[in-house]
Amino acid sequence: MMNEVIAAPGKVWDYLNANGECSVSQIKKGTKMPESLIYLGLGWLAKEGKAVMRRDGGSIRSCLR
Repeated sequence: MMNEVIAAPGKVWDYLNANGECSVSQIKKGTKMPESLIYLGLGWLAKEGKAVMRRDGGSIRSCLR
């Protein structure tokens, strides 16, 4: 489990880098990652100033800075 947590930010970053702004559901579909790991990855990327998130209706959209 720890390896998955450590790898999550990189996988999310790679997906956003290749696809631009995406919803969490798009990231989930494209990476096959559990939603919990996607949020962990997005949180780390946001903390490091590498990604931003915004609400779009009922979903959250993310992109790289």
